[in-house]
Amino acid sequence: MRTLLTGEVSAGRESEPRYSTMSYFSRLATAEAFIELGEPEVKRRGLDRAREVCFGSDGAPWCQRFPERYGPEAARGLNFWHAAEHVHEFSKAL
Repeated sequence: MRTLLTGEVSAGRESEPRYSTMSYFSRLATAEAFIELGEPEVKRRGLDRAREVCFGSDGAPWCQRFPERYGPEAARGLNFWHAAEHVHEFSKAL
């Protein structure tokens, strides 16, 4: 199962981000098929016309192909829980 979550982010009180108009697109598909199937959702939500776009993911290699196709100039980030997992594994190695 793969899921694309889209939403709008604006500044909230005290510089905390505020999320709105969130929607989900999920499919049980290979990475290649999901990237293709996601195109109508990307266009419906206007990601192809947005002034600024950010992609967050779990860091899997296939996740990088999605922004490469739909937002090559977009900022990218690793979600907190997966980042923490990598830091934890690194600290155990030390």
